[in-house]
Amino acid sequence: MPLNNEINTTALFSIHDSNDAKFVKFYNYKMPLHYTHGILHEHIHTRKSCSIFDVSHMGQINIFGIHAIDNFKKLIPSDLDNLAIHNSLYTILTNESGGIIDDLIITKFKDYLKLVVNASNKLTVLKYLQNKLGNKNINMLSDHSLIAIQGPLSQDILSNFISGHESLDFMSGSNFDINKKPTFISRSGYTGEDGFEIDILDEDVDLFVRQLLDFNDVQLAGLGARDSLRIEAGLCLYGNELSEFTTPLEARISWVINKKIEHNDFPGNLMIKKQLKDGIEKIRTAIICNENFIIRKDALVYDEQENQIGIVSSGCYSPILKKSIAMAFIDKKESIVNRNVFFNIRGKIRSGLITTFPFVSHKYINSKRKVS
Repeated sequence: MPLNNEINTTALFSIHDSNDAKFVKFYNYKMPLHYTHGILHEHIHTRKSCSIFDVSHMGQINIFGIHAIDNFKKLIPSDLDNLAIHNSLYTILTNESGGIIDDLIITKFKDYLKLVVNASNKLTVLKYLQNKLGNKNINMLSDHSLIAIQGPLSQDILSNFISGHESLDFMSGSNFDINKKPTFISRSGYTGEDGFEIDILDEDVDLFVRQLLDFNDVQLAGLGARDSLRIEAGLCLYGNELSEFTTPLEARISWVINKKIEHNDFPGNLMIKKQLKDGIEKIRTAIICNENFIIRKDALVYDEQENQIGIVSSGCYSPILKKSIAMAFIDKKESIVNRNVFFNIRGKIRSGLITTFPFVSHKYINSKRKVS
C-alpha cells in the first residue's frame, strides 16, 4: 500500500482491469467503481450470494510494545482490556472537541494491535499515532492486501480453502493457511451481510482471488456497491456521517464509548460527557422515500412549514427495498420516527419519512450461530 501522492493501484489491479472494471480515483488510488454488470447487479448479488471487494487501499497499522499499547488505550473511548485475542472491535479516534479523527477496526493479538483505518485518513492517523506513541512502535504495512468476501454464501465458498472458519463469530478471527501461505481471517465486513475479511500478502492475493472467481457463485464488486450496501445497513462513512466536527453521539455510534466513561480520559471526553449530560442539537437520522427520486449528499431537509431542519450526509436507491433511502443530520428535537420530511429536488418538493436504522437487517453471526 504505497504512501506517495501519485495514483496508486492495489495488487489486484490486473484482475480488476481484465474484468472490465470502471475505475475511479479514490484517495490517491485507482479503484474499481463497478464491473460489467453495474452497481445494481453487484449489490443484489452480494445480498444473495458472494462478492469479493478489494479494500487494500485502506491502511493497516500495527502497534507494538506494552507501553505504546497502554498509551494507545488512552486515545480511544472503547474498552480494549476485555477484548479477547484475535477479536476485533469498531471504535474511533477523537480530537479534543469530541470530533472524530477516524473510525477504525482494532484487532487484538498477543503482542500487538492491528488497526484498519480509512484510506482517506491513513497518513493523518499514522502521523497522529507516531506523535502520541513514538515512531518505533508504529508500523504501516506496505506489502499486505485486504479483501472482503461478503454475502450469505461466503462461509461455504471459503470452505473450499480452509476449515474452522465456520465457528467464528462476528468480529472474531484466526490464522489460516491458504495455498500454504499464512493469512489472518476475521468474520467481519461493512455490508451488513455475513462475510469475512482476509489479510493476505500482496504476492499471494492474485492467485487466491482468481481461485475464488472460479466458483459460479462468486463475483467481483466495486466501491459503488460497497457504498449502497453500507447505506442500507445504516453504517457510517468518514467524510459523510463522520468528521472532525461530528461527535459519536451525533453520529449515533455512542455504543463505542466505554460505559465507565467517568474513568476514561480519551481526547474530547469532557465534551462527550457534557453531551451525555445535556443532550445534543443534531443527530444522524434514517429517511425512506416512496417517490421515485434519489436523495443526494448535501440535500437540505425541511419540515412541513418549509423550515430547514437538516442536511443529507448519504443517499442512494435501495435495490432491496426498491425505494430511495438517506441518512441525514437533523435537529434532535425534529428527529421523530414516522414524521414526514421534505426535500426540494430540482425545484420540485419531494417527501420522505423518518424511520429507524438499519434500513435492511444485519445478517451478522453471533455466538448462538444465529444472525443478529
